[in-house]
Amino acid sequence: METYESKESIPYSKSEELRIWRWLTKEPFKHEREEFADKILDRYFKGYDKIQESNKVPERQKIDFFWEANQLFLEAVECYREGYLEAAVILVRSALESAAYKITTRRPIRAQGWLSEACNLKYSSKGRRKKYTWKKLRKGLKYIGFDESQIQKIHKIVEKGNFVAHFLNKYDEYVKELYELKPEEQQKEENWMKVKFGITKGEADEVLEEGCTYMIEMRNKLFDFYHIY
Repeated sequence: METYESKESIPYSKSEELRIWRWLTKEPFKHEREEFADKILDRYFKGYDKIQESNKVPERQKIDFFWEANQLFLEAVECYREGYLEAAVILVRSALESAAYKITTRRPIRAQGWLSEACNLKYSSKGRRKKYTWKKLRKGLKYIGFDESQIQKIHKIVEKGNFVAHFLNKYDEYVKELYELKPEEQQKEENWMKVKFGITKGEADEVLEEGCTYMIEMRNKLFDFYHIY
């Protein structure tokens, strides 16, 4: 079997390791993934092209206001559909963080009948843009009406994305934590499941489901908070 240590370049289609990896990633649960992805998109775009009966901002404009986060979330769904679960989780994390950043640094306004935004970036006395850490973004979410339990759930999704983004670093950290536990504690699923490779389909399902919920909640709370009707 050819390996990655071969001096000659290995065509993607001829690499046995990659062939197996592609099968493990893409083939099992393919039909279930496609159905689940379609369900998420239906939820996300519900009312997208419909002007709501009330005088509130149409859903289409709400999504367009979050176009950067929206693009990341849609890419997450398509990665999930194709079986790239780790990529999907990272992109959901990026989408939520981008939405939280926009909530913290922008506000929606009506300008001559059009939906626009006002920037509220903070700068130091030396003219440098202040850093917006996740801690500050959490405050932005709380400001528009998220309670602590909701913010904590969003934080768990972000942490799941961090685990993938910094996989080996986090893996070693979790292994150390596991071995510091008592033997009976090591056997508990919530502890030993941290020490595994990658993301399971169940975890990816949960991240997409909750990510979709909070992406919708973010845009709704933001427009309600500023009374943009």
